[in-house]
Parts: sequence; C-alpha cells; structure tokens
Amino acid sequence: MQGGPVVRLVYIAGPYDAPTPWGIRCNIRNAEDLAAKVNEAGMAAVCPHSWGSGGNVTHEHMLAATMAVMRVCHAVILTPNWRSSSGALAEVAEATRLGIPVFGRAQTEHNDGGALDGLIRWSTSP
Repeated sequence: MQGGPVVRLVYIAGPYDAPTPWGIRCNIRNAEDLAAKVNEAGMAAVCPHSWGSGGNVTHEHMLAATMAVMRVCHAVILTPNWRSSSGALAEVAEATRLGIPVFGRAQTEHNDGGALDGLIRWSTSP
C-alpha cells in the first residue's frame, strides 16, 4: 500500500516463563497490557507472549523465532521485570547490536511510564 501511514512495529520483550502457571499468566498479562498501550499510542505492538508456549516447542526454538521477529521491528520496549528473562536479555543485546532503539532499560516494576513516554516521543520525531 503506497502512501499509507507509516506504522512503527514495536517488539514487546520480557519474561514468559515462571516457576508457576500463575507466574506465567502474570508475565503474559504484563506484556499484553504494555502491548495494548503501544497500540493505543498509534504504533503496532508485536507481542510474542500472546503466541503461547506452542506445546512441545523448545525454549531454543521459541527464542530463535522471537529473535527473528524482533529483528524486523523498529523498536523494542521492555516489561518492567525484563532483567529476569534470559530471552529478553538476549533480545536487548541483539537489538542494541543492530541499532534498534530499546525503551525501558532503567525502569522498575513500579515505574513503567517513562519507557512508554520515551517510545511515544521517539515515534513522533521526524
């Protein structure tokens, strides 16, 4: 579609796995809530947490798939507890290597507004 609006793809990175099913559900919910905010801000969130675990799919396979998708996104935004995830740490390292902007590195679990504000400022800059 030529001449249409420019849509920025924003990858949501953060933990999926947790010690309990409830912990996994909370991680999914955190990512989906952040994805909804990204979408509301006029960007297109790419949220692999919504894909599910895929049954017998290995962690390595999912990380390879999510990494491939992250590489085509315009930016990455992190859930507040991203540092607890080896996958998110790898995604941040790869995004940084590729020069993809990463938002939310300094956030804490109780202060995630700054990452979204920074992402919105970035998305509206020329």
